[in-house]
Amino acid sequence: MALQDWPEQLAAFYPSYRRAKRQGSVSDLSYLILKNESQPIRTGAIASFPDVNALHKGFDKVVEHLPLFEKSDAVPEPPNVLNIALRIFEEANDMKDDVWREEFLRLSNGKKDLLAAHGVRRVSFMLCRRGQYPWYFTIRDKEGEWIEEEAIRNIEPALAYQLELSRLSNYKITPCFADARQVHIYHAEGRDNPGDQRFFVRALVRPGRLPPSMRTAEFLISETDRLVGAILDALEVVSNQYRNTDCNHISMNFVYNLNVNIEEVYEALAGFLDRHGKRLWRLHVTGAEVRITLEDNEGN
Repeated sequence: MALQDWPEQLAAFYPSYRRAKRQGSVSDLSYLILKNESQPIRTGAIASFPDVNALHKGFDKVVEHLPLFEKSDAVPEPPNVLNIALRIFEEANDMKDDVWREEFLRLSNGKKDLLAAHGVRRVSFMLCRRGQYPWYFTIRDKEGEWIEEEAIRNIEPALAYQLELSRLSNYKITPCFADARQVHIYHAEGRDNPGDQRFFVRALVRPGRLPPSMRTAEFLISETDRLVGAILDALEVVSNQYRNTDCNHISMNFVYNLNVNIEEVYEALAGFLDRHGKRLWRLHVTGAEVRITLEDNEGN
């Protein structure tokens, strides 16, 4: 078992970075609220295990590494977080994702008293398979029972705010899981008008390391075109479950800033309707947004 813990003061908003990295959500105005008040200290622990048996044997030790929690007026809610990575490199140690989910829920609920004693508010399990992007399950305590936060399945909890699910507060949303890991689909039903049913699609784009021969503008064109195709494929699958949806909406958010100019962005987006217009119309997509933060060669 590998274990690391760290104390961290919660900022009122996500910190800015000197170099161009992840963006904040422009619709999240929480940084304007109580910005002058001190924030509680959160302690986090991260551990990795080679298989599920090692996880069961070492889970208590990881939790006990966190400080004991006493509820107070200053800290009314449990502040601490736990991140568990499973190195599933052998097929014999792997299971289906649904089986893993049930295993994590069973483990967390079996240890609820221990988790409460150490002020754990969230446990994130990460499945690390060879040649694949990690698969995430995030579990929280809801009125004494640990349940999965399905709305942010398969996304790093630190990035979940970029889905901007708060914008969907007028709807009751149900996650629809897709094979494409970058694509998050939500079936929405109007709170005041249950007949208003639509899909909201969120996609977070992580550029990764670009080949030396590829310009950023070329990546923008190829990646957005590929992603739109993946979104429409996934939307076509889930549309068979909900046939009364209309006015569906797509949102793509480039997580990292891109060193391109606005003309290159227009060029990248210009051919979308020509290439995908018929499918967009057939799948009742009436709105789309692509969020990109541009930077120049000086990082501004």
